[in-house]
Amino acid sequence: LVVYLLFQTAFSSFQVPYTSLTVHLSHDPKERDSATAYRMAFEILSAMFASTFQGVVISQLRGNVDDTCRPCDQPSSSVFNKKEERAYMIAAVCIAALSIISAIILYFGVNELPEDKSKPRNK
Repeated sequence: LVVYLLFQTAFSSFQVPYTSLTVHLSHDPKERDSATAYRMAFEILSAMFASTFQGVVISQLRGNVDDTCRPCDQPSSSVFNKKEERAYMIAAVCIAALSIISAIILYFGVNELPEDKSKPRNK
């Protein structure tokens, strides 16, 4: 539960500013709509890539797995063998690294519009 809450907090602290970023990129509504469409398209493509990448990495690294049913009285910790655990960990680290690299590129690659001093700010 604690890890899930930490993940959701970190995800929200990244996603909320990222989603609202398009408002600060242009004054033209058509350009903002276009930027939002590109952002959403790349989000979908990234999710599809991450799912595919994780499946490929896990299937390549885990080796032969005995798919027969295990007795119900076996502890749940023995369900995965060490190769499977290692495969899932490597896939998770790769996806996390790609996410961090993407966030760094986003941070340094996007410039907001300069603030227009002639327009009054709403308070």
